[in-house]
Amino acid sequence: MDTFRSSDCSTPPDEITAPGRILVIGPPRSGTTWVEQVLGRAAGARVVHEPDNETCSPFALRAKTSLGRFPVLGPSDAAPSTYFDLWSRAFEGVGRAATARWLTAKALLRTADGDLDAAFDQRQHRFSARLRVISALASLPPASLAERAGDPPVLVKSVHASLAAEWVAARWRPRVVVVLRNPLNVVGSHVALGWGPSDLDSHPGHRPGRPALGPGASPLRRLAWQIGVFIAALEAAARRNPDWLVVSHEDLCGDPATGFKALCTALGLPWTDEAAGYLADSDRPGKGLETRRVTAEQPSNWTRQLSPAQVDEVVDVLSAFPDRLSGFCSVP
Repeated sequence: MDTFRSSDCSTPPDEITAPGRILVIGPPRSGTTWVEQVLGRAAGARVVHEPDNETCSPFALRAKTSLGRFPVLGPSDAAPSTYFDLWSRAFEGVGRAATARWLTAKALLRTADGDLDAAFDQRQHRFSARLRVISALASLPPASLAERAGDPPVLVKSVHASLAAEWVAARWRPRVVVVLRNPLNVVGSHVALGWGPSDLDSHPGHRPGRPALGPGASPLRRLAWQIGVFIAALEAAARRNPDWLVVSHEDLCGDPATGFKALCTALGLPWTDEAAGYLADSDRPGKGLETRRVTAEQPSNWTRQLSPAQVDEVVDVLSAFPDRLSGFCSVP
């Protein structure tokens, strides 16, 4: 019997609850989905996939209206009640409810990519009529079922909360797994998918002390800077929270079975045949947003995705970040 249940971006999940909490977090394209899928199968977990991603969760659009696409929150910062509600329900193990309102909001959301870009660009911050309808329809899933002895843990995964990780952790006390990847690979993956930068450099919650991004910076420089901000913030948060677990995507790719078994041991999770089977099955060619990849090829992916000139531009930006980050970018 398959005990793995995932609330992906297309199917509302069953409504169940769980006593344990795990947060898997990292920048977009850092390998968090791969980690989520393996750990979910090892734990038999109730996986809540990116509840704060406005491209697939109507309520995230509503909850992040005033916070931006990537909320910037310190542990003691105040946040809108809707953002608190989003995470509270996520850690209850409830992702989305298949109500008529939710399905209508979801259907509209699939057609709103351009609208979302304008809404979360701080320079425009323009909510279209379509997004206003989606926001009005978006509602929290119903309360979870009563907690039962022996319920599986809840595993929540996010690529939008790198700059609010300590805010989340301070309130729900999950075991935190930070997934880091060579920033050249992260940038290269964005470029391969045609993803550009967000407007993090103009975010109202932008923290001082970060390396400056000069005026008129190219999209690639802005993207590299954004990835640098995410990774540097997560590394700093992990140093302040030594109980957090930090895993390297490149190390996991080097020896997936050993790496994931060690991670499960650190989390107190069993290593299961289901997790091992998924790991073996996913080690094959894939593309786009699929989690199938030839793992041995991943650490050097950036050499195939970025031109030498692009590598030079990215490294120039990242070299302004702390040594731990810029050290990733030693190019042979």
